Order: sequence, then C-alpha cells, then structure tokens
Amino acid sequence: MSSSSPSRSRLTAVAVPVLVVGAVGCAVESLRLSDEHLHQMSSACRYLDVSGMQFVTAYAGTGMAVLVVLLYARRLASTRTNSRSLAAARRSDAAPRVTRADVLAAVATALAACVLLVSGVAVWAAHGQQAEVTANAGRPLCEGSEPAPGGVLTW
Repeated sequence: MSSSSPSRSRLTAVAVPVLVVGAVGCAVESLRLSDEHLHQMSSACRYLDVSGMQFVTAYAGTGMAVLVVLLYARRLASTRTNSRSLAAARRSDAAPRVTRADVLAAVATALAACVLLVSGVAVWAAHGQQAEVTANAGRPLCEGSEPAPGGVLTW
C-alpha cells in the first residue's frame, strides 16, 4: 500500500491543475452563456428559457473546483500522517522537502478556491435568470410590445 501512495500523490498533483483548468473553462463559459441569454432576450423582447448548457457548465465548474479542494486536502492529510518522514526530518533538523508538484498543487488549489466563488455566482445567475423567466411567463420584456397569439411578440 505504501508503494501506491507516491503514485497516488503524483496522480493528485497532475489532476489538481487539470481540474482547475476545467473549472475555469466551465465558469467562464457559463458566465458567457448567461450574458448571451440576456442579449437574446433583449433582442427578442421576450423572456426566453435558460439553456441547459448554462446549468451544466455552472454546476460542472463548481463540482470541479470542489473536487480540487477536496483532493488537495486529502493530499495534505496523507502527507501529514506519514509520521516516519516527519520524525526523520525533525531529527535531522532538515526542512521537509517541497517539490514543484507540491507548489503547483497549492497554487492550483488557491485558484480553485477563487473559481469556486465565480462558479457559485454562475450557478446563482442561471437559477436567477430562470426564476425571472418563470415569474414573467407570457409577459413582454420590452415596453409597448404585446404577445400575439402563439406567443410571438409584435410591435
């Protein structure tokens, strides 16, 4: 089991930055879709349903960011529980060895924490827009426009 621990640690070190890139991409795409939705409603002068892709990207970004934080926390916990290496480092007065993978994982996790806030806003925006659409179903979005039969707006 101890032989799989270093490979598991390396896998986590690689997975964390990859998941952060995915989380950033999903959060940005969800916010772009939100903006596009608002422009489509404005030009159509009617309330339009939020696309399923906006919800998918918002939740995917949030899920990936949470997974990054959890993976990094697990990595830290497994590093700290390895008492033999810590005891040896204390006896020799040597500082624990920090690798580039450790630094990259720490930076990526800090970024994931920020992305978690942004993706939370994306989830909130998607639900907020859909709630507005549901609350105003059948009403025109622009002043002076009235829904025609069949839901098509006319001027």
